[in-house]
Amino acid sequence: MEASITISFGGNDWNVRVPAEKRVAVQFARVPEATASSLELLDAALERPLGIGAPLRRAVTPDDRITIVVDEKLPEIGPLLGGFLNHLTAARIDPRNVTLLVPQAGPQAWLEDLPDEYGDVLVEVHHSDDRDKLAYLATTRNERRVYLNRTLVDADLVAVIARRRFDGTTGYAGAETAIFPALADEESQKAMGEEYRKEPTREQRSKNRKECFEVLDLLGSSVLVEVIEAAGGGVAAISAALGSSAKAGIELLREYWLASVATPADLVVVAVSGPPETLSFGDLAYALAMGKKVLSPEGRLVLLTGAAPVFDEAGELLRKTPSPAAVLKRLAAARLAEPQAATLWAKAASKTHLFVKSGWPDDVAEELFATALHSEGELQRLINAAERVVVLQDAHRMRVKLSTDADSE
Repeated sequence: MEASITISFGGNDWNVRVPAEKRVAVQFARVPEATASSLELLDAALERPLGIGAPLRRAVTPDDRITIVVDEKLPEIGPLLGGFLNHLTAARIDPRNVTLLVPQAGPQAWLEDLPDEYGDVLVEVHHSDDRDKLAYLATTRNERRVYLNRTLVDADLVAVIARRRFDGTTGYAGAETAIFPALADEESQKAMGEEYRKEPTREQRSKNRKECFEVLDLLGSSVLVEVIEAAGGGVAAISAALGSSAKAGIELLREYWLASVATPADLVVVAVSGPPETLSFGDLAYALAMGKKVLSPEGRLVLLTGAAPVFDEAGELLRKTPSPAAVLKRLAAARLAEPQAATLWAKAASKTHLFVKSGWPDDVAEELFATALHSEGELQRLINAAERVVVLQDAHRMRVKLSTDADSE
């Protein structure tokens, strides 16, 4: 019996038929879908933040200077910020005492979605190379002297509104990485970049993550609002917690987006949803890495995306190198700031028949060691030729493992 399934990616919906005996199920503890509006989820989280025992508004006073660190890739960022500011207003916080802090310059179109009464809220862009806008925080156990954004350090209360997600270099990313190294000085960012260049073993990811959490603890009073994305976009869940309860978001992420697959497949299809302009080369490379984890040796791996993101320096090196093995050798010798995405891509393409449907021209797909895919009919032929098929919807949001394997974090 054949089951028709819809694979959504980048505004496209491809309908294909996968016989039941071929399809390998993908299991989650909870289905990552939106069951309530993002504002309802936010209100519920702010009324019962972990570590406070009372609504957040009762933990602030009208004279507090509040810095809100904003993850600009948040789904529904404007409404969520507006809802958070409404909660603070109930505590008679003056909007002029609130600063929205972002890690780098950008269009900030989300500001247009804020209610007019928050027109006096300040917006600051972090500059890691401006010593006048940095302040010494503390020295970590590893004897790293940490300098952070001065507005952040001087605040009476720091709030972070960020996505909680899986990450190839720290294992998990969220509120702690939105602060360090994102809002640190240039020297610390480069030093952490050197750490991230190393092979991302379980031990290395744990080391990186612990230092990020240590800086969060050293910062002091902080409230973390962490958003779990829903399949296809939107919001599945929101947690709010004091910094000391920072790992609550990680537990929620694992509940929604840690997936297991019973057996490897000789065809794995990874789909990346979301507006194409919001996706990075790193998002696509991470999705491929997840697909490779459940792919049989010498199997076929398919990436479906509507995006055509620009390449970083390591990505350009990848395009100019004749084989995945040569890419890995060159990346190991080069000292590039961010080699992670190119490394993941090269490993996924190694000893794999790779197919890509994207916004890139066909010749770019070839430079990425892939065959360009153009239609659902071509995908159907790959499915027909396969013995076992795995489809990973929103592969860039998940961590996937074989059921027989222990979790890698």
